[in-house]
Amino acid sequence: MMAYDSYLPKIEKIVGSAFNVAWLNIGISLLAGLVIFPAVFALGFTPDQDPSLSLLSCQLFFNKFLLVVFFIVFLVLLLFPISANCYHHRIHTRNLRKLLKVAFSILTNSV
Repeated sequence: MMAYDSYLPKIEKIVGSAFNVAWLNIGISLLAGLVIFPAVFALGFTPDQDPSLSLLSCQLFFNKFLLVVFFIVFLVLLLFPISANCYHHRIHTRNLRKLLKVAFSILTNSV
């Protein structure tokens, strides 16, 4: 915690940062549960089957829907730099819509 605190700005308190990390951890855990349980039921398992059920269901889910997962990850990795660049350069929404239309047309015509 001391090494983490040394990189924080002087106006930010470590206790508030620790609470933020705890809440983000809880939120991500709940989101993981919202992803894993539908996958468990979709693959035909029951939730009380085995303690390693989440690992088994994730492995089968990724094997079954590998192309969908790849496309979602690719889309997120594609849109993240665009949104970061738009924020950095303060691109207006109208120009962003034009940029996304061009990107979408390129993606649909190349397939």
